[in-house]
Amino acid sequence: ILYQLYGREVSSALLPVSASNEFFRLSGFLGKPELNRGNRSLQHFCINGRYIRSDVIRKALEDGYGTLLMQHSFPVAVLMIETDPVRVDVNVHPTKREVRFTDPQGLYEFLKEAVHDCLHQAELIRDVRLAEDARRPAESALKVRERPVRGAEPFEVQRRNLEKAGAAALEKAGAAASMEKAAAAAPLFPRETVRTEYGSAAPGKTTPGNSVTGGPVSAVFAGGAPAQAATSASDNIPAQPASTASEGIPAQPASTASEGIPAQPASAAAGEDAIPAIQERSGQLSFLNPDHRGEVRLIGAVFDTYQLAEWNGALYIIDQHAAHERVNYERLIKAVKSGEVFSQQLLPPIVLNLTDREAELVRRHLDSFRSAGYEIEPFGPRSYVVRGVPQILPSVMKDSMLREMVGELSEDTGPGFPQRILEKTASLSCKASIKGNQAITAGEAEKLLDELFSLEDPYHCPHGRPTVIRLTKSELDRRFRRIV
Repeated sequence: ILYQLYGREVSSALLPVSASNEFFRLSGFLGKPELNRGNRSLQHFCINGRYIRSDVIRKALEDGYGTLLMQHSFPVAVLMIETDPVRVDVNVHPTKREVRFTDPQGLYEFLKEAVHDCLHQAELIRDVRLAEDARRPAESALKVRERPVRGAEPFEVQRRNLEKAGAAALEKAGAAASMEKAAAAAPLFPRETVRTEYGSAAPGKTTPGNSVTGGPVSAVFAGGAPAQAATSASDNIPAQPASTASEGIPAQPASTASEGIPAQPASAAAGEDAIPAIQERSGQLSFLNPDHRGEVRLIGAVFDTYQLAEWNGALYIIDQHAAHERVNYERLIKAVKSGEVFSQQLLPPIVLNLTDREAELVRRHLDSFRSAGYEIEPFGPRSYVVRGVPQILPSVMKDSMLREMVGELSEDTGPGFPQRILEKTASLSCKASIKGNQAITAGEAEKLLDELFSLEDPYHCPHGRPTVIRLTKSELDRRFRRIV
């Protein structure tokens, strides 16, 4: 159904998702991160078979993707949720398209975890397909020649069209006349040798047993018996099978060897276009597996930005900046969760002057900010002073960066807000990461690759950009016309 609705591009990039707990059961499909849209038009939710809209489900879905998507990009998903009807109130909207859940927080946590687990169990490296102009040079030149001359008068265009139509009609008439002349000069089946429709021979050629040139009629119509060949009156015309003589059409033998062409195998007989698809298996679910780290070989770098690695018949191109961003991001997340985060003192401290809403937000979640590595305390009615930031952040921390982070957090105060603080903080770690156009040594590249293999999500930076893409050997072979 999804293939018929959305086509191959969408259906081939979907991941099946299934999960359940004591209250909910989930099934459906999630789009890979590269299959994203600029709106939520391809997000479909059903609860107990009823098509609905739900901010809780939408929020859980997008939070489950987390940093796998770039800002202002929305995932594609079809989610079917089953639960006890008493846990859902469907009478809150005239069209019953919106519902109210008795435990929205429980549903949010369940869906977010299910989406997260599904996405982190799949290979999310994007394959590269080198673009090619579909038109061959000869075809392009032909289209240029056929293009009508600009500026021609209407009567001139009409005259040219009539000229072309007349030439085509004359050519067709000439071909038909030539065929008729050839048929009259040398008929393939002289009338006197053709068997009649009901099995009797033509006058003057009747033989015993009502056969054509001596073959019994029963042999002609027998299902398993080979047909007897009819003898032509002309010595220059090869004999044709008698079974088709009644139709006046020469029968083609089962094999084309008699025409000087070797017989084609059954697979080729289906058509030249029936080329079996090459299954791309290089690196699927394997490349960033820690068990295979020793088999991956770094072969160099290009533009002081991309590291090149080879493994299992494919070339992997790694964005060193995006990869290092992800390393720093997960390093901070793990440090906070284990209680080992360290702060770095700011000299001088940064004073934040906030709006009433932002100041209330910081006051309410002051402990969450401190657990993330911020040394922050009140400094007036709507002001706070920041004396320290997480150690992973750059030493020169500008107040604008902190103010921007607090402003973005104030717009999103839904479930999981403390985690949002941590994620926003970790996203600032890009300022301390290796940059593009920055040369690094071979040892530093190997260290970066080691850390990439140890990550929970090594496929995307904290902003949703891919860290690695794959170019298979078969794709290169196609581009160099080694295979067609």
